[in-house]
Amino acid sequence: MLFRSSNISATADAEWNEIVKVTIAPNPSLTADQHKIIERDYSMVQGQAEISVRKSLLFYLKRRLGIEDGVEKSPAAQQVVITKVVSAKGMP
Repeated sequence: MLFRSSNISATADAEWNEIVKVTIAPNPSLTADQHKIIERDYSMVQGQAEISVRKSLLFYLKRRLGIEDGVEKSPAAQQVVITKVVSAKGMP
């Protein structure tokens, strides 16, 4: 058997139940033309987009966006940056 049942109930799993809002923007090292392309690709408004995600899945969002904490990449490899992460507690 690959999976074990958890000792934590779904209602007690704080990171699963917490939604965070992640604000992304084009990598500031990109050219103005590249900024426009990234803004269009991610449906950004005024150079930013908000993504709501469960806190426990934030790692996977960062991975999908090509963002690794503490690792500098070229602008071509990391086209967006995270500018803010806030808890969306109380949000629908």
